[in-house]
Amino acid sequence: MISENNNLNDSGFTFVDDVFLQEDILESKNAFWDVINYKYETGVEPENRFWNLGDDLKKIIKIDKPHLSSNALHNLITQENFGKVLAKITKARKIQVWHTQGVWKPTGGGSKGNAGWHRDIQYWPFWEPKGVFTAWIALTDVFPNSGPVRYIAGSNHWNEIQGVDFFNNDIEAQDKIIKQKHSNYKVVKADIASGSIAIHGSKTYHSSINNMSGSPRVGMVVHFSTDKAKKNSLIVKKKLKLILHKKNAVIQSLSKNYINSYKKTYVNYFIKRGEYILKSQDSLINFFFEDSLTM
Repeated sequence: MISENNNLNDSGFTFVDDVFLQEDILESKNAFWDVINYKYETGVEPENRFWNLGDDLKKIIKIDKPHLSSNALHNLITQENFGKVLAKITKARKIQVWHTQGVWKPTGGGSKGNAGWHRDIQYWPFWEPKGVFTAWIALTDVFPNSGPVRYIAGSNHWNEIQGVDFFNNDIEAQDKIIKQKHSNYKVVKADIASGSIAIHGSKTYHSSINNMSGSPRVGMVVHFSTDKAKKNSLIVKKKLKLILHKKNAVIQSLSKNYINSYKKTYVNYFIKRGEYILKSQDSLINFFFEDSLTM
């Protein structure tokens, strides 16, 4: 029996307890630590590293597609029960995992441990919002002071808010921007046990703050689409190339330092990613559950 703690459609997020066995979670946590330390069990490097040895140990460690480098992480995200849970919660007949991230948030990082308010679709111009979701797998227990993911309940029904983004760690300034549009809103923390998951829609605003728990907060992020998802296949290249010239929402949402240092890389990354999503279907991970609605 699958029990969700919130209504995904109404709130924009939900939590599901005890999706994974603890032995699999511990193995996956250790495997991600190996990937962080350049120990690639499969001999394949992860897609991107946003932290390298020698970097600030107080910063969030984020690595794209660590499952390419680890059998344990690949096995975790392809467990049949996980796919069934995602299908049940999203009322889908097909689940397609198209991207993963490993996130290791050290303790005591101050504002370096902040992730600004954002919604995922602002970084995914190659998808339409409907039918695209994120699952956050807790590889450690997450407490209120661990810097958990925080969701704004019902924000999946909001229009886009300019001036907030993941890369800006000034949470207080972003809170003020949000309050100019929505004076009253409820923030819910994903305080979940290891082996549990949080699921949110592509338009749900979320963030996280500093980890003050005394131990790292570790999670595996799984981005997936359902049979209801649609790709911007006709406009993706035009839209992405306009980023350089018109400074559309993707670029506007980034902090100045990030733009100055990584604009070209960032834009090329999205062009590459868009083409990858649209053309490289054979490398995606698929779950098919025709009976998911009757579980």
